[in-house]
Amino acid sequence: MSARSCSALSTCCLVVGLGAAAPAAAYSLQEVAAALDRPLFVTAPAGDDRLFVVGRGGVITAIDRAAGTQSSFLDISARVSSLEGERGLLGLAFDPQFGSNGHFYVNYTDVDTGHTIIERYTATPDRALGDPDSVHRLMTIEQPVQHANHKGGWIGFRPGEGDNLYIATGDGGGSGDPLGSGQNVNTNLGKILRIGVRGDDFAGDDGRNYTIPGTNPYAGATAGNDEIWAIGLRNPFRNSFDRETGDFWIADVGQDAREEVNVVLADAADGERNFGWNIREGTVGGAVPNSIDPVYEYAHDGSGASITGGHVYRGPIEALQGTYFFGDFVRGTVGSFRLVDGAVTELTDWTPVVVEAGISSIASFGEDAAGNLYVVDYGGTVAVLVPEPQTWALLGAGIALLGFVVRRRRR
Repeated sequence: MSARSCSALSTCCLVVGLGAAAPAAAYSLQEVAAALDRPLFVTAPAGDDRLFVVGRGGVITAIDRAAGTQSSFLDISARVSSLEGERGLLGLAFDPQFGSNGHFYVNYTDVDTGHTIIERYTATPDRALGDPDSVHRLMTIEQPVQHANHKGGWIGFRPGEGDNLYIATGDGGGSGDPLGSGQNVNTNLGKILRIGVRGDDFAGDDGRNYTIPGTNPYAGATAGNDEIWAIGLRNPFRNSFDRETGDFWIADVGQDAREEVNVVLADAADGERNFGWNIREGTVGGAVPNSIDPVYEYAHDGSGASITGGHVYRGPIEALQGTYFFGDFVRGTVGSFRLVDGAVTELTDWTPVVVEAGISSIASFGEDAAGNLYVVDYGGTVAVLVPEPQTWALLGAGIALLGFVVRRRRR
């Protein structure tokens, strides 16, 4: 998506690829799929052995690793604008009750208007396919026609909060937030939104088919949109919930100074939250009301950078438990760290592992139902991080492969 930053951390800084420890030579990346059309994200519903890959052009591909097959799960390419900037089919989230209700949700830019669309679809009774005719629109987020970048696109459910869908939006595009979206509480751009998916508070409005959680900071207020959960984001590209703790990890792409990772703990009190844009990038800039400082940031240092957020690892490999993985789309780097009592520790540079696998344009990370970690390369490859054979022997025969999907993203 848009090329930007690498910077120093408020308490500790990693310039990815420099000054960080390398992982033990115990892991490699194994290809899961190739020749996919501009993949941007991977995920899976609970209890399902398949992996689902979001293609920017509007096709969701289901990969059955056990059978060695892949097939189209949903094709809405006729509805999706994907040929300009950072538009396209950008996000996918399975309902926590997918096994019983078959519901899943997508985030895309509309081919006719360029606006962001959040829709629900329903899978066939055997869950083999998504039914394109089952479309149920939840909301439309208006986008400026003059800018094709900074659309965000991630959507997801927090563990234990299955009625509410979180939605990440960019500031609408352009340089320096020309629309003033980041700090404007009367627009849904540059925000994290939260809406309820089990009902409809707007029965008379066909364009708004959702409920407003009562603890959203501006719910029912005279100023501020009801849907807003947090403000002050430029282009949050790839966020995640820690499946074990529920902590919310948000990676925000910077402009000229900083790339940043923010964390909102699961037990944090409800209230106004501000990540700072466009008053500041990371910790560079002016004072911000209700501010949340990044737990990690890195500088551009004269070269392009563009962070790709990842996941806290909760899969079957014990040595990686609690490790947060992230990448950089422009630099083609991957790093990781642990967050212990608010401090970043164990900074690790995984770039040699990525380079060895031929992965360079890291559009996304993802998880399957077992918690294996995937990385997506925008060029078309999905790869999985696996222990080397000698490590397998040490870990035992029952450990599943860790998925790492990599493909290419434009920022």
